[in-house]
Amino acid sequence: MNQRKRKCKSNARASPVSDDNANYATHLENNHARAYPQSDGKDKNSRSQTNITQLRLATWNLGTMTGRSYEISEILKARHIDVCCVQETKWKGSKSRDIGNDYQLIYHGTSTQRNEVGIILNPHLKQRIIKIERKSDRLIMIKLALDNQQPLNIISAYAPQVGCPNQEKLNFWEDFDEIMQDIPPNEYTHIAGDLNGHVGEISQHYDAAHGGYGYGSANQQGITIMNFAIKYSLKIVNTCFKKKTEHLITYKCAQHSTQIDYILTNNNMIKHYKDCKVIPGNALTSQHRLLVSIMKLPRPLQIYVDRSERIKWKELHGPKKTKFFDNILAYLDNDIKMTKSANQMWSDFEEFCQKTARLNLGVSRGNIRAKNDTSWWNDNIKQLIHAKREAFKKWQQTDLNEDHADYKSLKKIVKAAVAQTRAASNENFYQRLEKAENERDIYKIATQRHRATLDVKSNKYIKDNHGKLLTSHKEISKRWKEYYDHLMNEEFPSEDLPYMPSLAGPIDCISPEETKKALLSMKYHKATGPDQIPADIWKMMSNSALPWLTLLFNRILTEGEIPDSWRNSILCPIYKNKGDISECNNYRGIKLTSHTLKIWERIVASRLKALTSTSENQFGFTSGKSTTDAIHILRMSMEKHRANK
Repeated sequence: MNQRKRKCKSNARASPVSDDNANYATHLENNHARAYPQSDGKDKNSRSQTNITQLRLATWNLGTMTGRSYEISEILKARHIDVCCVQETKWKGSKSRDIGNDYQLIYHGTSTQRNEVGIILNPHLKQRIIKIERKSDRLIMIKLALDNQQPLNIISAYAPQVGCPNQEKLNFWEDFDEIMQDIPPNEYTHIAGDLNGHVGEISQHYDAAHGGYGYGSANQQGITIMNFAIKYSLKIVNTCFKKKTEHLITYKCAQHSTQIDYILTNNNMIKHYKDCKVIPGNALTSQHRLLVSIMKLPRPLQIYVDRSERIKWKELHGPKKTKFFDNILAYLDNDIKMTKSANQMWSDFEEFCQKTARLNLGVSRGNIRAKNDTSWWNDNIKQLIHAKREAFKKWQQTDLNEDHADYKSLKKIVKAAVAQTRAASNENFYQRLEKAENERDIYKIATQRHRATLDVKSNKYIKDNHGKLLTSHKEISKRWKEYYDHLMNEEFPSEDLPYMPSLAGPIDCISPEETKKALLSMKYHKATGPDQIPADIWKMMSNSALPWLTLLFNRILTEGEIPDSWRNSILCPIYKNKGDISECNNYRGIKLTSHTLKIWERIVASRLKALTSTSENQFGFTSGKSTTDAIHILRMSMEKHRANK
């Protein structure tokens, strides 16, 4: 993969995703809409950019994915594969899974015995998914957004074998037709898979589809493939490059060698493919071989890596906290004696706290590393796999039955060793379930496992008002700003409230007890707002910080104004997991505000709650009640009414 790096000077950020760990956000301050992993430090726009000029696209019939996932990811990483269409995964379900090295497999299958297809994406491309269509257990399509150009449609196909019923073959090609007809003609198409047909060594009468450098003799299924390619103006890529015979054979078993795996693309895109060949010698599969093509992108992909500083607030719960809290308490003891406005009090503390945290707790830079469960991938497994690969190479060179038997024996040993090691590593997970103290802990574990199976974990490409997909960072940022400007300033007709005389009288000062009660209701480890100061600081200092906090809140109460920095927030668009992921309407906006502001709001809310009361019929936003209860009561009333008729 050819890449070059440079510093990006743009202030615009764009990528609407969830706000897990406060890494994904959209900030609308100063007309810069943002939604991408970052923390709001002073160097918040520090990012590095990598330009990707070409993609390595592959296809591979694996036979099975069971026990091979991490080994596959290691091979793809070593070969610098960006996309790999896989067949015969034999994994049942319609899910997604991280297979290692931050590669993501999106698959679909209805049985663990046959068929099943999937597409493996590298860490950068999996963030560009805008559509997934699982047509059948033989066809799956993923649409990827490309910067400032048309999307790329990647299709993984597994055609029925020669001996399959004719109806099954007919159904496959009919499904294939439906997929192709749904793709706009101006979009890029890349088809890869095991099509179980022979197109032959020469093109004969199919020059429009065949490049003239195939292998073997054509059969009826090969002719069907070429007719399909001509129908949709496609070219068979691995017949367009003159290669050695060994780099054309995609399936080899004993004395039988054939070419049944193919890569197809649009006729107008074939000029962008610079190479396509088979890579023999991978010991993962003894019959099917890895077929790799290299496509030069019409325009480079821009991969942004966030390099902004993040304070290591997790160190508050480690040994470094002592010095930090000593400095903070000394500051608070000195500051409480001074006469300042609320705005000045908070501004000075915010600056001191951030500076002290950087010095005592430290900062981190760079993107979040992939969290792959590789505890089972130990030295013993690596040695066994290495021995298997060496046995495979020896068998390929000698072609002796004894060497083949040695390879098969090692293959069984590796499979058993991987299964046993993975089972042992899963014991930690089972222990977590057994030690779960309540339903909430079990729910958290289940939620983590569910998120790992989601197809789209992050997305930044959205549509404008006219349904056009935006791929430019500036256009995406502008669209989010326009959307939230309209959403948050839209007025709805409502009745005027009746006039109520104002109540005159002194307002009671906020007591330390009120501050402590509001502070106890805050939680640890929550995403911070623009000031980056978590509530953990106040909770861990407990009574020592109460006098300063109470003084700050009373000065706000007296002056009638909150600090200026509290007016800023980070807006996070969170996908609702339903509808088109590229539509802004399918995102729920969540604001990340200052934690200290939240403490102040809880004090005010508790006072208002003491002065007001709600109707017994109020179910929403009421402690101990839920709108589900109201729906249940309504349904019961309807059933009783029908029964009394």
